[in-house]
Amino acid sequence: MKMIEWNTLKLDLKKIFNFQDEKDYLSKLVANFENLEQKGENIPFKITGIRRKGFVIKSAGLFGFISFDHMPWKYENHNSWNAVYPSIKGKIFFGKTHQFEKNPLTLILNGEIPQFKKIELNETEKYKGIIINKTKYGLFIDVGYHFNWDCGSIVGMIHKSNFAPLETFEKLEIGETMEAFFLGSNNKEQLLFGDNKVSKEWLNGEIEKLVGEILPVKIIKINDDKTSYLVNEKYNATLPTISTIYPTNKKIIKSAIKNFKNGDLIHCEIIKVNKLNKILQLKWDFAHEIDEIISRTNDQENEPRNGNNSIENIADKEVIEKLKKNTFGNKL
Repeated sequence: MKMIEWNTLKLDLKKIFNFQDEKDYLSKLVANFENLEQKGENIPFKITGIRRKGFVIKSAGLFGFISFDHMPWKYENHNSWNAVYPSIKGKIFFGKTHQFEKNPLTLILNGEIPQFKKIELNETEKYKGIIINKTKYGLFIDVGYHFNWDCGSIVGMIHKSNFAPLETFEKLEIGETMEAFFLGSNNKEQLLFGDNKVSKEWLNGEIEKLVGEILPVKIIKINDDKTSYLVNEKYNATLPTISTIYPTNKKIIKSAIKNFKNGDLIHCEIIKVNKLNKILQLKWDFAHEIDEIISRTNDQENEPRNGNNSIENIADKEVIEKLKKNTFGNKL
C-alpha cells in the first residue's frame, strides 16, 4: 500500500471513530437530560444566542431553544429582548421541558416558572437599567439589570418631561444603559423613574388634582425686575395678568403685583398645570389681600405680608369655603 493511500485510510478511520465518539458523548448528554426530567427538577439553561422569535440555549450540554413567549418574564414588544440580550447572554435561568425528542434531537424549554428573588425598590434611590422601548412620551427601562436579573424584570417609565434639557431624551437609544431615580408608582401601579429627584406627583397624575384648589403662595422678589412664586413651599408657579383670567380687574392685579415685597404670603387658585416645565399657573382673586398690598404706606414697604389675617375678612364667601376645606393645602 502506498503511503498516500495509507494516510487517506487513516483519515477515514479517524473520522469513523470520532463520529462514534461524538455519538457516544451525545447519548450521555441525552441520558443526563432525561435523568433531570425524571427527577422533576427545574432544568437550568444558559442563553447563548438570539433568533427572531426566541433564544438559542444550552442545557445539560445540549443545545435547544426557548421562545420569547415562554421566557421567565414577558415584554410587550419582542424588540425589547434584543435590547437586553447582551446582558442576559450567558446568564443561567430555569425552566421545564416544553418539547424533547431524540430523533431528530429537539429540545425546547419553557421558563415560565417561579425562580426570582423578591425585591422592594426604595424611593429616591438610584438604579441602573436598560432602555427597552422609546415612545414620544418617554422611555421604558428595565432595572432588573441593576440586580443582574436575579430578581427578574422590573420595568418602569421615565416621562420625557423629566429630562432637562430635552435633547438628552432625544439622544438616548434603545439598548443603552442609564441610571434613574425610583419615584414610586402611579394609580395604574406603573413604576415611575426619573432622571432627577423630581416629586413623583408630577409623573403619576396627582399634581392634576391641585387644579381648582386654593393654596398659600410665597413671593420671592430679589429685585424689581424679577418676581418668583412658590406654592406650598414646594412648587414653582406663574401669575399671569391677562384679560382671559382677569377680564375686569387686570390693571388692579398688576398694580398689586408691583407692590409685592420679598417674603409676602398670598393665596391663589391653581388654574393650570404645566407638566412639561413643572410649573403651576395661578389666579389671585382675594380682594382683601389685593387691597391690603395696593394700599401699603411707606412705613410698610419693607414689611412682608405674613398671611396671618383671618380668612373671615375676605369678602368672597366661596373662596372662604374653599380655604376652610383645603386648610391651606399640603394635600400631596
